[in-house]
Amino acid sequence: MYARIQNNTAIEVIDFDPKGKFHPSIIWRKVPGHVKQGWILDDGNWAPPDVPERVETTEPEPERPVILSPIAFKMCFAPQERIGFYALAETDAIIKDWITILDDPRCGRVDLSLTSTRDAVRYLVGKVEGFTDERAVSVLKGEMI
Repeated sequence: MYARIQNNTAIEVIDFDPKGKFHPSIIWRKVPGHVKQGWILDDGNWAPPDVPERVETTEPEPERPVILSPIAFKMCFAPQERIGFYALAETDAIIKDWITILDDPRCGRVDLSLTSTRDAVRYLVGKVEGFTDERAVSVLKGEMI
C-alpha cells in the first residue's frame, strides 16, 4: 500500500506501486496494508482519526409549506370576508392586484410560506370587519372554514 501524506494524514491511499504512473511532484510513501484514507501518522504509528461522537437530536422536522389551489385558499376566508375584499378591490390597488393574481386562470397554486402571500394576508387585517390577526394566522395555516 502507498499513501500521499499531508500534515501527517493519509490523504490518498492506493494498493499498487505508483512509480511512473503519477507526476514526479506527487510523493507517495509505502504504508502498512491496514492504513486507510484519513488515517493519521503519530510518532511512527498509524491510527484512524478521532471521530466525534454522534449526538442524536430530537429536533422536530421542519414544517412543510402549505400549498393550496386558489379555490381552497379562498375557502380559508369566511364568505363575508371574501365579499368585503372584492368590494374593497374597487378602491384599494393592493387588494385589486392580489385578487387579480388569485383569479388569473394561470394561478395554479398559492404557497402560504411565500413572503408575498403572508404580507398580502396580513395587509387584509382590519380592512373588513371580523378579519383579525387571529383570522390571518388561521388563513396562513390553510385552515378552511
